[in-house]
Amino acid sequence: IDAENQVNKKNIQPWTIHLTNLERVDQKQEVCARLFTAGEKKQVWEGAITSGSPYTPSFLATLASGRYVLEVTYDSLKLEKEFALVSMEDRTPLPGSNLWTFAESDKIDRNHEAVLQLGSSLSDAYIQYYIYDAKGRVERGSYMLSDSLALLHIPYKENYKDGVSVSLMLVKEGKVYT
Repeated sequence: IDAENQVNKKNIQPWTIHLTNLERVDQKQEVCARLFTAGEKKQVWEGAITSGSPYTPSFLATLASGRYVLEVTYDSLKLEKEFALVSMEDRTPLPGSNLWTFAESDKIDRNHEAVLQLGSSLSDAYIQYYIYDAKGRVERGSYMLSDSLALLHIPYKENYKDGVSVSLMLVKEGKVYT
């Protein structure tokens, strides 16, 4: 099952289900697909998808942010893919997210700043971030969050020609999460 681990509700990418023969060639077959909430396994959608062809699940935009499981069956074969459905408008991270990050895009240029959503489902969590360009660290900062998300805006600078990387660390009661 080709599907993202984090699905952006505003930019849903196609899924592709692969059924292959012994030569590993995709076979076009209709498969049964079901979508469940990850926790209580409540079914929220069912449909038929043709394997080997992209299928854009636009209906995801109408669902609540959360963890979901896509289950695909064909004859006696059953495959599952868990993913997180998220939005930059979310204000709390998914439950059980010690250190949460999400970005709508991994691009930064003169016309577009990078925006990183970060947070923790823990209370009183200290999140330290470091921003690096090709020459080294250019910025650092921190957030104190309790079961919440923050947006880290990274405006473009001329010295970011080769891009930037962001490193995060969460500290809670002496434990470090990266």
